[in-house]
Amino acid sequence: MAEKRQSNSDLESVTIRIPVWLKESLERVKGSFTGVSTMSDAVRFVMETGVGAVDPLRDANELQELQKSEQQALQRIVAKWRHGHQLFSRAELAFIAQWAHQAYMFCKTSNVQRHPVLANLQAFGSVIALRNELYSYTDNTEGRDRYYRGNLGGQGGDSIKEKLASATASLKEFPYCSFAEFASRCLEVALRDEPTLPADRLNDVMRPHLAALIKLALRAYFQSKGKPALSVEEGFGSGTIKYPSTVAKGRITVSPNLISDSMTVGIIWEGGNLIVAVNSFIELGELVTLVGAVCSEYQVTGKRFILTQPMAPLAQYVMRVGGVQIAFQGTEFDDLRAALTELMAQPLMRSEYERLAWIYGDI
Repeated sequence: MAEKRQSNSDLESVTIRIPVWLKESLERVKGSFTGVSTMSDAVRFVMETGVGAVDPLRDANELQELQKSEQQALQRIVAKWRHGHQLFSRAELAFIAQWAHQAYMFCKTSNVQRHPVLANLQAFGSVIALRNELYSYTDNTEGRDRYYRGNLGGQGGDSIKEKLASATASLKEFPYCSFAEFASRCLEVALRDEPTLPADRLNDVMRPHLAALIKLALRAYFQSKGKPALSVEEGFGSGTIKYPSTVAKGRITVSPNLISDSMTVGIIWEGGNLIVAVNSFIELGELVTLVGAVCSEYQVTGKRFILTQPMAPLAQYVMRVGGVQIAFQGTEFDDLRAALTELMAQPLMRSEYERLAWIYGDI
């Protein structure tokens, strides 16, 4: 039986002074729970229920439970994000960071997109800034910071702030996946090992970066399980194929179509004698990344595609698809890159890519 709440006649008034950030936390509690409509209600609710209390053991137990039911955990996290302005627990944030790191561990491409890596680095920087604001620097802190500095690479100064500034300033448009794997360890370890930080403050500093981190987590799940954590929205298109505009550049034509959870593209050479099929949303993302990355790399590799810069005896870019090797002639490679860029800029492609990224993730 639920415990009966005290009547107002049984309550005593207490006046206390609190910092602004704590007042803001109570304001969020006031609007997040049924029956908590005033600041007094919020204070009493927090004291009675322990919401927001620092409890490392509880956090560890919750994280363990999330890890036991990964798909359900990711579904709940996405639902909370879509609902908007709901607080994630410390365990949920640690779970997201853990899977965001695993996305790069499971990744089969040599290069990845810049913005998820940047989001991970910025989230880590915000967590460390919060730690430094709330806690004194100790020998244990230095030990953890030494680990972070090692993962961020050899450039920059001695502080985490300087290392992060150097890492973000030098971050290429298509960074190496190996760098992303090392760098993303920092956020995972910080949320696991740093002194327990208030969940509401963590939400504040991480929220600008959470969309990218959650999509990384969704991609990690797909990579490890071979299926998405989220199901395709029922009724999408009712099986109707959508055709974004075909893009033709020089001797290359890119012909896309969309249906339900599928995003496919045909790359057609002039005359139709050669057609390369890009069979899924995942493959299209891989190809777009590699075509962009190979312009500044000798060779880039993916699960299905390998691209190489011109080298003797060939004077053209080369793409390997399975066991087939294609040597681009003349401006064909530049035509392909321009066609893919224009295709992905179409409003329909952008909106559908974003929708599918919340199913299959994005990296």
